[in-house]
Amino acid sequence: MGYYGYGNFGDEILMEEAIRVVKDLGFRYVDVLYAKGSSKDRFRSLEKFDLFGILKSIFKSDAVFFGGGGILQDETSLKSFVYYSMIAMAAIILRKKVIFLGNGFGPIRKNISRFLINRIAKSRRVVFFPRDPVSKRYLERIAKNVRPGCDLAIGYLKGFKSFDRQRRALVVPRSYREGKEIMHFLERIGLEPIVLLADPEDSEFVNVDYGKSIFGLAIESIASSSLVVSERFHPALIASYFGIPFVSIGKKSSRYFKRYLPNYPGILESAEDLGIMLAVERVLNIEYDIRKDLEKDYSNMIRALSEIKF
Repeated sequence: MGYYGYGNFGDEILMEEAIRVVKDLGFRYVDVLYAKGSSKDRFRSLEKFDLFGILKSIFKSDAVFFGGGGILQDETSLKSFVYYSMIAMAAIILRKKVIFLGNGFGPIRKNISRFLINRIAKSRRVVFFPRDPVSKRYLERIAKNVRPGCDLAIGYLKGFKSFDRQRRALVVPRSYREGKEIMHFLERIGLEPIVLLADPEDSEFVNVDYGKSIFGLAIESIASSSLVVSERFHPALIASYFGIPFVSIGKKSSRYFKRYLPNYPGILESAEDLGIMLAVERVLNIEYDIRKDLEKDYSNMIRALSEIKF
């Protein structure tokens, strides 16, 4: 279960890795909650609003996995929180093992959300592998089974080599801002600015001021850039995996990277154009290597997962 099939850069990576992980665990058949009208050879797709089909799949399954992403938070959508919570509750009622593998949790502000997460967390059938320290601390206060976690994307990236860097800056927008000033700034410091659209919804934020754009699962484009400026989490995570200087804007990044890069000046919860440009100047000459730490945490998560009896 996850926000799969909508063309979101990070969620598609999470889905691919989640499927690989469960098949490595020995599960022969995999059903995936996937966008309506889509199909894949490696799994059977379930439509999001086919509630009977979802319940039937849960009944026939040995385990239900929530494969990464920040799906249990009510900051952007209470409806989404309730939807995924109800699936988890149905699996618990049907006496299935429920695994939250590499998910982020929170913010959780609504009373109904707190009620649901507490009911889910108290079940001994549920095991959490939170991807960041904030989620882990929160769950340890309310849940019975919390194990070491990591973002699933790290496992997917282990199959990629390092790439030669180009004099290029990759910009990943998520909210509207006038792009011309940032683009001219990047050009002045000798980098070719290119926009990566990491979600189809982001196309509304791109106008003529942004210039050249690319779409899709552009891991090689990220890994071969000299700089990544991202308002989405996973492009920044990929940059960090390959040791690329990056500026990441958003609370998800702040929560995740404090564990690995506590003093890194490119982590911004929010920023205007000037703040982004100042952060770029600070990070360009910083060298760091957290790849082994990320891979170690991923391996620890998979090892703990393999010890669970299904």
